Amino acid sequence: MEKAYMCAEQVSQMQAQYDAMNLIKIAFDAGCDVVSNPIDYYVYQFGNQADVFEQCMSRIFGEVNHTFNGVNEYGSSQMSIRIPMPELREFFLIINHDEHRKYVTMFQNMMAHSDEYFCEFEMEGTVENSSLHITMTNEMGLYSPMLKQLVAIRTLVREEICKRKQMIVNGLQNVVLSKMVFDRLGITVEISLQDDVNVVFSRILELLEVNHVFGPNDAFSYVDMIDTLSTIINQGAIHNHRGEVAA
Repeated sequence: MEKAYMCAEQVSQMQAQYDAMNLIKIAFDAGCDVVSNPIDYYVYQFGNQADVFEQCMSRIFGEVNHTFNGVNEYGSSQMSIRIPMPELREFFLIINHDEHRKYVTMFQNMMAHSDEYFCEFEMEGTVENSSLHITMTNEMGLYSPMLKQLVAIRTLVREEICKRKQMIVNGLQNVVLSKMVFDRLGITVEISLQDDVNVVFSRILELLEVNHVFGPNDAFSYVDMIDTLSTIINQGAIHNHRGEVAA
């Protein structure tokens, strides 16, 4: 039985194409339309998938800019790219100083990547006000793990922004509910701005001796809470007024 062998060039081309396909999959998972507007993943030799890497970055992040393309002091090829990430500006406005340093360090560690199989292929990066600035040393290696890290940073930033905004809204809702009770009935409700609004609402109902408890995952809209609490407070105010008249 005859045996078929692949030469080293064929294996390298297969690795490059597989890497290119992974890059496109990452772009697709990040919300890019690669179906009606496809990206050609066919590459002729290992290292050519760098073009696919840049196309995917542009699709995901918008216009990316080369700030350096040449050779470093050690004679290795080097390329630096600025990647726009406007979410960072908003993100750094809603976290405190200590968190700022923590996240900058975290993002830089996430961008510090060495190829598992091609050890001389590396990426490192810095965080700017509204962009990431990466530097890639050498050209021969797998690009998809690097793109995966960049997308992971953006995902983390977006999720944290949504989380912090919801915490602010939740805290304001807690204040409004507790103020309604104090203004109408003169009762002080002990709350924390970090408490879920459903929990605070349950605490208020318990304080007003209304038998209903809500958990953080209960589907009860804030508008319903306001309406329900207004009705309960009005009833309590009427009851108190009648008691005063009878006295």
